[in-house]
Amino acid sequence: DLICFCKLSKLFIFPISFKKLNTKYLEFIVSKVPTLFPDKKELRKFTKEQYIYYSILDPLSLADKITYILSDKFLQKKIYDFNQKLN
Repeated sequence: DLICFCKLSKLFIFPISFKKLNTKYLEFIVSKVPTLFPDKKELRKFTKEQYIYYSILDPLSLADKITYILSDKFLQKKIYDFNQKLN
């Protein structure tokens, strides 16, 4: 199911709250689809500040980032290519 979901997705928005970071799950997702992360210190450290982050206190920040990524095919490819290099 996860593989089908990723194939159909244009963007994955990492949830704001998480109890334990499942790195295998995260690595799989980012290898298949551009990903937005909440701007949290733990995630920035884990992702080495190499992704696009949204403010968890500002819903417009998330909306702007979604619009920005989905409207720019070149950016989507660039994010996807970068993800491939990391994995």
